[in-house]
Amino acid sequence: MSQQKVDQRKLDKLDSKIKALLEERHSLIEKKAQDLAQTILKAELGFVDEEILLGALLELKQEISSPDSDKIEKWRTVGREFFRKERATKKQRKQSNKSKNQQTLADHQQKLKSVSA
Repeated sequence: MSQQKVDQRKLDKLDSKIKALLEERHSLIEKKAQDLAQTILKAELGFVDEEILLGALLELKQEISSPDSDKIEKWRTVGREFFRKERATKKQRKQSNKSKNQQTLADHQQKLKSVSA
């Protein structure tokens, strides 16, 4: 095989890797955008005008760049508590649904026993 063909194959492999990396980057950006949108909705701020939301985020950016801001730790604590409660609620729902499903199964099994008796 000629050197030119070997070089072309290497270029094709690199091109494929670059395309895959770009697709992965795009997917990560999309995922981050979805996560941020979900965060805005969880905070019940979906109704806020984009200019207001952007202004608040820009002020947040300034606040974060200030190393001695007590607000950051307060915000972190509030956010952490929100997510903790959210996880606990999801866990409770899951356990409740599991119990309901088990009860429904037991009811169906009882009905089957009574029908076949």
